[in-house]
Amino acid sequence: MSIKENNQSRESKLFQYWRFRTFYTIMFVFTFFYIIRNNFAFFIKEMPMLFGCTKEDIGKFLFFGTTIYGICKFLCGILSDRLSARYILSIGLFASGLVNVLMGLSAKLAPLSTLTFMTVLYCVNQVFQASGAPPCTKLLTYWFVSKERGSKWALWSSCQNIGSAIIFILAGPIINYFGWQYLFIIPGALAIFASIIVFSQLRDTPESLGLPSAEQYSGEDVVESTKENIGVFRTLYLAISNRLVLLIATSNFCLYFCKNFFEKFGALFLFESLNFGNNRLSVLMTSIEVSGIFGGIFAGVISDKFFKGNRAQVSILYFTMIFVTLILFACKDILFQYTGRAFVFVMMFMIGFFLFGSQVLTGVFSTDVSDKRAASTANAFVGIFGNLGASVGVLLCGRWSDKYGWNFVLGRLLVISMIGVLCFVVTYFLHRNVRKSKYKNIQ
Repeated sequence: MSIKENNQSRESKLFQYWRFRTFYTIMFVFTFFYIIRNNFAFFIKEMPMLFGCTKEDIGKFLFFGTTIYGICKFLCGILSDRLSARYILSIGLFASGLVNVLMGLSAKLAPLSTLTFMTVLYCVNQVFQASGAPPCTKLLTYWFVSKERGSKWALWSSCQNIGSAIIFILAGPIINYFGWQYLFIIPGALAIFASIIVFSQLRDTPESLGLPSAEQYSGEDVVESTKENIGVFRTLYLAISNRLVLLIATSNFCLYFCKNFFEKFGALFLFESLNFGNNRLSVLMTSIEVSGIFGGIFAGVISDKFFKGNRAQVSILYFTMIFVTLILFACKDILFQYTGRAFVFVMMFMIGFFLFGSQVLTGVFSTDVSDKRAASTANAFVGIFGNLGASVGVLLCGRWSDKYGWNFVLGRLLVISMIGVLCFVVTYFLHRNVRKSKYKNIQ
């Protein structure tokens, strides 16, 4: 073997080693981000009893936190395109874990104004939570080429379901045996320890380690120079001026409007509608996350293997099924009489499968259609629309449920989901034309 071939073989092994190490580390860190994020979803059920909150009050509470998260996630997306993902992820997880511990101690630290103190800490936690996804999307874009990115993105995205499922399984027993404070203290302390592991394990892009780009490693043509240093405004322009990104962002607004209802109000909705207890609610809320793992991975794999990277077609299918599942939820009173509790489990499983599958598709689709140098910014831009939908959704759903009831809320979710379907139909035709024009240029 010549020296050149020996160097290439060594370089290939190093690339495979660091790519695998990077991938399992971002899966590990993203799981912990969601453990110390969605513990609050179960705490929401306790808020009316602890603080005398109405559902509209809870909606306002979540609105401010989600809005802060969306803005900070967008800013972090811009920073992630320019700074080390290693530092952003490890510092963000450490800080979020620390805030969770303080939330658990809030009754002792501010006994006369626990709700106010909890509100401030919740909003601060959203700032640090926003540092989770953007650096991960950057690393996925730099370590994997487009044709393999869908399945890898789905596996990484499934960690949000794994993290949420873990905390939902443990939430009921923790509250029942230790009290709501430990729903924050235990996960927060573990996240602080996990942040140290992340810092020791993670590095940044292949180029930062002196390795070839993912395109060079896979033998693909490099469309744009990833080494070229572009400014903040140029990065923003590349992301925001893309009409496909704008359409995906609009559909993401509709997706998160629906998704956040089940994530944030799901336990309260089931408790008031069907009078389920903590342990049964743990199972039902966990079923959303478990089904979301399968839904996300399935969406990523079929969009890569069977649809050859055409995410729009799969997105239309998934979003249409969200609409169908919401119709079944709207008929819950009739169906529950004939099917019993099994119906609720199946419906929660279905909604999780299609909601999280759609989330995977919008995320990877936004980077597929954008310039690689602005991939994290484009994804964050789509994300801020999603968080805007989540913010408006929890605010309106809280108000509507107080004034008109849960069936009225489900009716409005049907309208929102249909708008999402239409956005992806338009995206499909526009993206098909773009793909055809690129093929002609290659010819």
